[in-house]
Amino acid sequence: MLALDLLPRWVASLFDTLIGDKGYITFGSLAAAYLAVYGLFDTKSTQEETRASTERILFMTSVNAGNAASFVTAMKTFGDVQAISATEHPNVFGFWQWAQTYQPNRISLLTWARLRLQSCHEDACSLSKGSRLDLTGANLGDAGLSGVDLSGADLRGANLRDADLTSADLSGANLSGANMSGAQLSGAKLMDAKLNSVNLLDANLVAAGLCGADLTPKPLRGGNAARETILQGANLSGADLSGANLGDSGVAVSQAQLDQACGIGTKLSELKLKGDSTVKLTIRPCKEDEWGWEGPPCSK
Repeated sequence: MLALDLLPRWVASLFDTLIGDKGYITFGSLAAAYLAVYGLFDTKSTQEETRASTERILFMTSVNAGNAASFVTAMKTFGDVQAISATEHPNVFGFWQWAQTYQPNRISLLTWARLRLQSCHEDACSLSKGSRLDLTGANLGDAGLSGVDLSGADLRGANLRDADLTSADLSGANLSGANMSGAQLSGAKLMDAKLNSVNLLDANLVAAGLCGADLTPKPLRGGNAARETILQGANLSGADLSGANLGDSGVAVSQAQLDQACGIGTKLSELKLKGDSTVKLTIRPCKEDEWGWEGPPCSK
């Protein structure tokens, strides 16, 4: 209550000062303080944009060094470089927007990834034998990779949490043990991908093609026990699971989720109920016309 009482008095006192004989001095002081704060935000924005630009240049220098080791090392930091944030340059009259931020490298690195990664081959982009693109253990959390060709990539143990992989090509990729919780995979190609012990908690797999994908749990990196494949909360609406392997009790998926998907020849396990009873999971066959003119996800 005291603060509410003081505020009108303070405003009235300020008004009286401004219309007084030396009001111009007070006004000038307030304007100077306002512009000083504006200048601080503008300087902060320039410094942060310079840092983002420097990191992007270092990244591009490494991936263009002409040897696989430099390329692989740089790509492990792709998500970090792309996610660098900077304060937007302030509008002198829009003080309420002075603290807004954006990611200066997000669009430019996404465009680069779409153009460059599709042409990767083992000699230039991988230290992992048999893989054309080595991203093992890479930090790609929240990365923008929509529409990027990651087919045949080695993504074992990679962090793809909340990554945007909309319409990305991950066919034949090895994603064993990867964290893909919350990832956007709508329309993504995951045909014949290795998804052993992957974490797809709350992931968006709407109209994704998972034909022939292996989702069974397996021991990772020399471990003895197989880690569960997590699909709880994942949106499988319109996903094509034809030929996919979910035939293990360690695949955490519900019948309600499978009812939204379809598949022919999908290997499914029994779902354990309370007590000792079990029920066989089922999935409906795909209809050729249910995706409209675009056709089944696995045919794209």
